[in-house]
Amino acid sequence: MSWLLRHNWLWSLLAFALGAAITWLLLTRRELPPPGGVEEPVEEEEEVLVGAASAPSSADAAP
Repeated sequence: MSWLLRHNWLWSLLAFALGAAITWLLLTRRELPPPGGVEEPVEEEEEVLVGAASAPSSADAAP
């Protein structure tokens, strides 16, 4: 492996630079959404207590 890097370091450097340039070009061409874009309406959720009865049932009231 060291022989390969020692004799081909220029090609390795050029391949890395080409990959970095392609990545940079693709990232700069990507369209970013505007910061104040379309906002979706937020649904209001009702708070629910888990395990709590909402109203006393007739079965619990009878002794």
